[in-house]
Amino acid sequence: MWSKIACQYSLLFIFGSVCWSQSAKLVGPQPISGQFLRRLTQNESPFHENPALIAISRSQLQLSAGRYPHHISRLSQPNDEGRLVETREYNLPSGGYERLLIVKPFKNVGVIGLDLAFEHFGPYSRMDNQGQAISAFPQSNHALGVRYAKRIAPNLAFGIDAKWLRSKEVSMEEPNYKGQLGHGYAYSFGFHQIINSRIDSGVTIGNLSNGLSFDNPNIPRHLETRILVSGRYQIEVDPITLSAEITHQPQFNLGLQFDLTGEIAYRDRVALRLGYLRWAETQQRKFHYLVNGRAENEQDMWHMEGVKLSLIWNIWKVQLTVNYQPYFQLNPMQSYHSTALKGQRFPTFSLRFRATK
Repeated sequence: MWSKIACQYSLLFIFGSVCWSQSAKLVGPQPISGQFLRRLTQNESPFHENPALIAISRSQLQLSAGRYPHHISRLSQPNDEGRLVETREYNLPSGGYERLLIVKPFKNVGVIGLDLAFEHFGPYSRMDNQGQAISAFPQSNHALGVRYAKRIAPNLAFGIDAKWLRSKEVSMEEPNYKGQLGHGYAYSFGFHQIINSRIDSGVTIGNLSNGLSFDNPNIPRHLETRILVSGRYQIEVDPITLSAEITHQPQFNLGLQFDLTGEIAYRDRVALRLGYLRWAETQQRKFHYLVNGRAENEQDMWHMEGVKLSLIWNIWKVQLTVNYQPYFQLNPMQSYHSTALKGQRFPTFSLRFRATK
């Protein structure tokens, strides 16, 4: 038994080390579709985004929705007298996302999942400034994914996730906005190891991709490959179940990144989740100069840090989850100072239907 466990952990270590060596270097700014993939992993806990986890799932249908607040950040920098003066403003309109996930086990084949997600920012419009029909949002992302997972040992599962991405970006070079479309693919691999009845762990290597294809060379194309190492501990004291999950991204080029979540559940009916997360990424966003009104793309560091809260309610075959978590804020850099004027938290909702046998 111990030789099997040693062999399985050696496989996890080698697989993670190889992918870490490929992704630990600094990368360029992310397109909005890269941020879109990151946000999808933070609905409840990144631990559950491991594609290998569906190997232990029953048939289910999950509907999720989230809403982003209208976000405004201003940058200040010292003038000739050394006083901080507001010079630039970042203004992102409110938006949201919708997601559908279907999971179905097939005997002697494995577990297959279908994942469809849509994200949008700004007001919906049926025509552009020239009166031409567009029927779209100014910024949007689509993701169509297929998952597959299977047990390769009694306590070890392997999973793969492949997504087709379509991204619609705002282009500053177009005064009469029509939009810039980009397409690409992203792949993720994962292992899930059950150590005993209380402890399990996982490794996820996400966003393996050559990037997106845009006609405009000024739009970021590369997706950041990242590794997530997760662990979970669970104990039952009837009728209460206590659990703790931690997910860590071992690349330190953007600082320490982790998600720590604890849960207390009563008879699989109601549960309360409380956590703390800290993520960071380099993003290219459009800033407006307050003096002359010009717009310019800038590459800056953005971070998400704070307390998150979730309430889960199970009734019959339906699970309702309400989440509340922080939003990405601009990181102060060098002599600049950042002030978030609006939009620092946002809610998400998840409705999951589970089949019982």
